[in-house]
Amino acid sequence: MGSVNPIKLGLLAAIMLAGAVMGIVWYRSRRTAQDVRMPSAGEVVVGFGTEFFDTLGIGSFAPTTPIFKLFGMLPDELIPGTLIVGHTAGVCCSR
Repeated sequence: MGSVNPIKLGLLAAIMLAGAVMGIVWYRSRRTAQDVRMPSAGEVVVGFGTEFFDTLGIGSFAPTTPIFKLFGMLPDELIPGTLIVGHTAGVCCSR
């Protein structure tokens, strides 16, 4: 094994630190929020199905948007943010 590039190591450390800080802030804000709930079975099925489509190369945003609209799962204003937050973990893990 070769030596580790110090710039790359520093960038990875900064990303990990930012992720940890964001996770802590999210956890603390979630404890004080009143309207937090677990996803329903239908929402889990939509997420699993669309992430499976993403694995096949179809994408996850394209099928999720019409499903949200067809079943009225959330207001149109919340769809873009929900797509970004909801599909981030799957996309990061698959790359």
